[in-house]
Amino acid sequence: MEADLAEGGAAAQVDLRRQPVEDVLERVEAALRVRLDRQALVRKRRSLGGCTDRRTWVRIERRGFERIGP
Repeated sequence: MEADLAEGGAAAQVDLRRQPVEDVLERVEAALRVRLDRQALVRKRRSLGGCTDRRTWVRIERRGFERIGP
């Protein structure tokens, strides 16, 4: 992973603080049958988090295919 960041790999290029995420939020809401509070959304470089209408917390993380388990 450090090599990816040092060489400007895909992991270093994606920053969810600056990318449009509305389509991802809509997909997560539909899959989990919740509504996320857009005003209280926490945006980090690789993850998003937010309170739901069920008073729970949802964390959405971006991972490369190599980090997703078999």
